[in-house]
Amino acid sequence: MAYSRFEIEQSIEGIIKELNRIKGDMHSVKAPQSKKNDVFSYFVYSVIFPYKRRNELMVFGSFIVMNNGPKKITKPIIEMNISPVDKSTFAGKIYSDHHVDYEFTPNLSEAWCHVDDDNKILAYETGQYKLRPLLHDQLGAGDKLAFSNFQLSVHLDDKIDCVKVEGGIYYDENPSRFPSLNNIYINL
Repeated sequence: MAYSRFEIEQSIEGIIKELNRIKGDMHSVKAPQSKKNDVFSYFVYSVIFPYKRRNELMVFGSFIVMNNGPKKITKPIIEMNISPVDKSTFAGKIYSDHHVDYEFTPNLSEAWCHVDDDNKILAYETGQYKLRPLLHDQLGAGDKLAFSNFQLSVHLDDKIDCVKVEGGIYYDENPSRFPSLNNIYINL
């Protein structure tokens, strides 16, 4: 079937009008705003591998939270997931806020506590620690907060091939979990 020159020109004009309409629609549509997070967290750590006959791996570290945003954040909560649970011992400046003697306990400025008693039990059973600062309810713009000098001891045996510590941060202004910039993975 042959088309006349007039029919072809009419089709081309229709296509050009439709393309111009689509271009106009594209300019009026705004791109979705990406969710920018100005609060981030990361681990700083050292690993001590077993020496001679000892079969215990040690991790010493700190978990840092930085607020690079223009506004303060309230009620920061850090999450640390540790595995293997059954062969690990985790320690740090974790206090029970029910049993703190504020007059006689030194250096509470870096103290942390479990978010609640249920989480304390869950932490020991599953390795999922959710901690909040004992004295700091806010983190100002440009400030940082640290869960300093934690220790993880892992009793090694033939069944363990990897040690993991994964982190993240929650806070009132954004309750969804933001994972830390790095994690601790030790392949054995």
